[in-house]
This record gives sequence, structure tokens and C-alpha cells, in this order.
Amino acid sequence: MIMTLQETYNYFASTSNVENSEWYQSLKKYSELLQEIRQKAKQNFYNSYNDLNNDYKSLANDSNDDFLDRYIFRKNNGLSEISQQLVTLKRRGEMTAEVNANISFPALNDILKEDDIKKCLTMICEFIDQNKWTVANRFLRALFPTHFTSIDSYNHFELLKRKLKKDFNININTQSVIDKNEQAISLIEFDDIYKAQIFFWMLKSNEISQLSKLSDNTIATNEMKEKFPINQILYGPPGTGKTYHTINKAIEIINPDFDFSQPRTEIKKEFKNLIDGEQIVFTTFHQSMSYEDFIEGIKPETVEDNEGNKHIIYDIKDGLFKQINDKAKNNWLSSMSDDATRLSFDEAFSKLKEEWDEDNRILFPLTREGYDFTILGFTEKSIKFKKSNGGTGHTLSINTLSDLYYEKREESRTGVGIYYPSIIRKLLSYSSDTTKKQDLQNYVLIIDEINRGNVSQIFGELITLIEEDKRLGNAESLEITLPYSKEKFGVSPNLYIIGTMNTADRSVEALDTALRRRFSFEEMPPKPELLKSPSDLIEDLFWDYKEYPWKDKVYEPKEKELFDYLGAPEELWGSRERIWGIMNKDKNNNNLKNGTYFSEFVFKKIDLKKLLITINSRIEKLLDKDHSIGHAYFIGKDDETIIDSFYKNIIPLLQEYFFGDYGKIGLVLGKGFVKLKQNRSSVFADFDYQNDYSERESYEIIDYRNPDLDYQLEGSGIKMDFKKAIMLLMNQPVQ
Repeated sequence: MIMTLQETYNYFASTSNVENSEWYQSLKKYSELLQEIRQKAKQNFYNSYNDLNNDYKSLANDSNDDFLDRYIFRKNNGLSEISQQLVTLKRRGEMTAEVNANISFPALNDILKEDDIKKCLTMICEFIDQNKWTVANRFLRALFPTHFTSIDSYNHFELLKRKLKKDFNININTQSVIDKNEQAISLIEFDDIYKAQIFFWMLKSNEISQLSKLSDNTIATNEMKEKFPINQILYGPPGTGKTYHTINKAIEIINPDFDFSQPRTEIKKEFKNLIDGEQIVFTTFHQSMSYEDFIEGIKPETVEDNEGNKHIIYDIKDGLFKQINDKAKNNWLSSMSDDATRLSFDEAFSKLKEEWDEDNRILFPLTREGYDFTILGFTEKSIKFKKSNGGTGHTLSINTLSDLYYEKREESRTGVGIYYPSIIRKLLSYSSDTTKKQDLQNYVLIIDEINRGNVSQIFGELITLIEEDKRLGNAESLEITLPYSKEKFGVSPNLYIIGTMNTADRSVEALDTALRRRFSFEEMPPKPELLKSPSDLIEDLFWDYKEYPWKDKVYEPKEKELFDYLGAPEELWGSRERIWGIMNKDKNNNNLKNGTYFSEFVFKKIDLKKLLITINSRIEKLLDKDHSIGHAYFIGKDDETIIDSFYKNIIPLLQEYFFGDYGKIGLVLGKGFVKLKQNRSSVFADFDYQNDYSERESYEIIDYRNPDLDYQLEGSGIKMDFKKAIMLLMNQPVQ
């Protein structure tokens, strides 16, 4: 017997013993504690963050705790665990300083006083001042616990929605984080909101049947179980959304909890923020891309001496892959450090450079007294220094310095190795009271058109290092010595690579075999289903208004509006009730054939879905599916704007695919778009030469964008226009 959702909850509440788990106790403690603080805030109990924080410490019975750290900054704060995209260390320091200086405390106090949930969410986001939705949702849940499940992440809530639909036939259609949580929590009756919150978490995780596994250490974690491929390539013909999807995938890898139901402008804004934050690098391969651009190479650089004279020097420069890999590696090494007060290497090194800018006479002592050295300057890869005897012919590698800082390399007691420890001690001297243990972040390199470059030449020895088990930190990890800098180099495990490949340029089979073995491939075919045919639109209308009678004053105008928009034929009106009966019968038999029930009718509106399917079926017969036309050229188009896609995208692609063979182009588009040129006389000069070139037929594309066009279909006298040409393409009669 299948249980209802309420029966499933009752079973959970009576058998789970959840109230004795550590998660339940911490969830209840810190939620109820915040309710008490809210009530005091409404009574103007707090005049400063110090007042608030001291009261919080007293209520929590923990003098070492901190209000902001507990409810906003902390990865696992007792309410849930967030694996990625916490508030950045820099922003944490800014927020702490601002509330302590009473700059932003009024905003925090107003958040605690606010009773309007939606307004409160906006205030929290403005207070954090970063696009950290899961962090904001978690704090909001603690402020208003009776309105929420324990699911703060967008992706995790999608799992809950699928679970409710599949097991209980319950739909949650709203995308608002507040509305969907309120809708979910209202589905059951409960006496304990914290039990109910944990129930929904375990339900979406398929753990209700495994209640005995609820241990003292169980707590909601926003880390997705799904593992993203470390190296992947999206491949498909033009216009299938490959580059479009790299943006979504990159964001999801870095921020799994991002809400993709937001408008595209918000998604692009998050993408830009991650690029600005140097977690995403986007590049395009081309035929002149080289190893020196990608990994490292010797590049010219213009420098200016103290007298203002400019001259060119040649220095080793990191390529774009090495740059993002170094950032990922620095984050990975910092996240593994057990010392929460230690700055990351990049932060400590920045402080060193700042201090040197203020005083470039800083002395760095060696073990032997009286042999202090000074720093002369910094390049991208090295530190120039002056020995005690005045020698300046050597440099120190920043990469080696980083490895020594993280204790990934043993100190050398000979040569220039004796100069590193003094700088390491200086770097380790930098710390901050607000420093928190750095969280592991993911980084993404997007390579558009990866097959347009000489992959073997660009990647070089990196081909081996990008394999998952060859990356740093794994049992089979490998490092190589780079040819120019002679530095040790390995690929960080938190750096993901996403490539795109246009199959019309080169098939997957023609790609470098070594590269193919190291990437997972995801096909991005044309998706006609993303386009709505007239039959789809009518079927959607019927299902949306299935409870309404045909003559209902609400429904009838909607139906007439849609039929007029589609240019529905008169005979459809008399057939719609019969077809509706067939649709209901098929649904009851679990045999729905969506998008087909009205396909027998000819509509005046262009059926873009059928048009795309028709064109691609012909191309596949003449060439292959790698040269299909993508759905992106049709999305958002109507009868007026599709003409632009035809002449700017579709026809040029066909001309490229068939190398100007207009006979084959005509087989795809029909005689409404391709016509035989009329040559009334020979085009050649008068010359005695036996040839049959004059007999050769030539064709041309008919351009319906030309307002002066006067083209009649040969032998019929029908004056053609773009819509009639489309009808001919679809093998429909024209008049």
C-alpha cells in the first residue's frame, strides 16, 4: 500500500527518534535563540553590535561564539552546512568592521525587526552585498522557521519537487524561494516545525526508509552528491546552445546552490561576478594559439628605468591555464591548512608587496649574522633581490616560495635556497584576528571552439596532467618540470575544464585521440521540443483550462485569441471537442502523444518546430547529423523575425555545408527559395573554343527581404512571398 505524504511524515515522526540527533538539537537551539533576539530587537534592546553580540553569547552560553559568524559566515552553523560560495574572507572582514563601527549595524537591526519575509530577504541580500543565495536563505529560515523546510539550496529543492511529483503526484510550480517553501511545509500537519524541516530534507534525499541511519552527526549539507566531470566537452552543430550552457555549467560547478530560475540577466550577472572574482576564465582556441599562450612562454615586455628610458626585455610569462591553475592550487592548499589564522599565500604575498612599496629597505636576515639581503622588485614569476655583497644576478621563484609556504617542498640549504626561509618567516608573520579557515572553491576554465586549435601543440605535456587521477592530491598525482621556468607544475584538483566543439567544423572522431580519452563528451543536439508548435499551444491551453466548460466566459476568449493568433482553419472549431475526448482517453491509458493531436491541420502561423525538424531531416539525408541546424536560430522568433534567421544564419550555413551546390540547397529549401538563373545569351567572350559551359545551369537564392522583389512561381503565376516559400519548403500547397 502506497502511503500519502502525511502518512509518510507520521511514520517519520514516530519512528525516527530525530529529536535526539545533534542536528535537531542545534537546529532548534539556534532557531529559537534567534527568535528571542528578534523580540528584543523589536523592543530596541540593542544599540550596537557589541550589545547584540554580547547578548547572543550569553544566550548561547558560549563566550567564544559570534553572531555574524554563527548565522552568516560559518560553513556548518548548526542549521545546515554550505559546501561552496560562502561569503568571501574579504567581505567577512568588511562586514565585521562595518557592524562594529556602527556603520551597518542599523541595517542588521532592521533585519531582526522586519516581519515581512520577502522584504527581509531583500534586506539580507543587501546587507551581505554578495550573490550568496544559500547563505541568505539559511539566515532567513532561522528568522522565520515556521515558513520553511530545511532546504536552502535551489538544486536540492528541485530534488524535493521531483520526489513529491514522482511519489505523491504533488506539484510545486512556484520558483520563489519563500513561496515554494511555504507551499511545501503546508502539505503536512505537524506539531514540531524542526521535525518537519528535517523530514523534508530526508524525503528529498530518499532517506525516510533508512531512519536508523540518522546519527548524532547527521546535518543537512548543501554539497551535491552529483559529481561534475573534471574535464568535459559539449559538442554539437551550430546554434544548439553549447556556449550558452557552458555559462550555466560553470556557475553550477562553482555555486551549486545558484537559483537558475532567475532571469537570464541575473545568470549572466553571476557569471560576470565569477569572472571578475577570477574563478572563471573564458577563452577561445584558434589556429595561432600556442603552448606559450596557454602554459608559459618567453614574451617581450617594455620596461622603464629610473631615468624614464624605455627598453625591451624578455621574460617568462604564465599562460592563461597556468594563471587560473595557480589560483586554484593556492585555494586548495589553503583550504587544507589546519591553521585558521594563517593567510593564504596570495594574501600574505600581497601584504609583503604592500609593505615593500612603503619601505623598500626591509632587511631579510640569513642564518649567518651580517649577511642580510634586500628585495629590489617583483616580476610576474620571481623576486629580484640584492645580496649583502651587492650581487643582483639571481632571482627567487614565487612558485617555489608558494610551495615552501604550504610545506609542499623541502628547503634547500645550498645556492639561492638559503634566501627563501627569511621571506617565508616574513609571510608567516602576517595574520588577522578576523581570518577564517579558507573554504575550498572550484575554478573553471572554459575553452570555446576547442577543436579549432592545434590541441597537441597547445596542451603539450598537460594532456597527461589534466587526468583526474593525475591531479595534485590524488594517489597517482604527477608533476612535471616546465620547459622555460624549470618550475615543478601539477594541475589542481579543484580546476574544471569545459570545452565546446562545433561538429560542423570537425567531427569528434577527428579530434586528438589523447584529448578524447581525457574528456567526457556531452552531445548538444538540436532540440525542436524547445519550440512550441501550434498543436503544442492548443494542447497546453486545453489542459490548463480542463475544468472549464467550452462556453465559459473566462475560457472562451482565451481560446479565440489563441486560434486567431495561430490562424487556425475553420474545420478545427468543429473537431476540437472530438480531439479533446481522444486526448483524455490517451491520458487515462498513459499513452499521451503530446504535440500531435492537431498536426493534421494547416495553420497560417509558421510551425517553427516542424520547420526545424524538416530542414534537419533533409540535411541528415544529404550530409549527416553533425551538420544540422540548431534550435537557437528559431527560439524567440515569430512569423516576422524568422526571415532574419533564414538569411543571416540558416542559408549561409547551408551554402557552407554544401560548398555552394545550389542543387542540394534547393533540395533542402525548395523552389520557393532557390531558382534557376535565366541567361538569355552567352556570358562568355567571343572565342573559338569547344565547351559546354554555356549549357551549365546556375542558381540563385531568392531574397524576400527585398521590397522590390516580384517573383512568381514558374508555371503557376503565383506571386511569392516569404510565408509561401516556407509552405513550399514544408510541402504544403500555396495559392
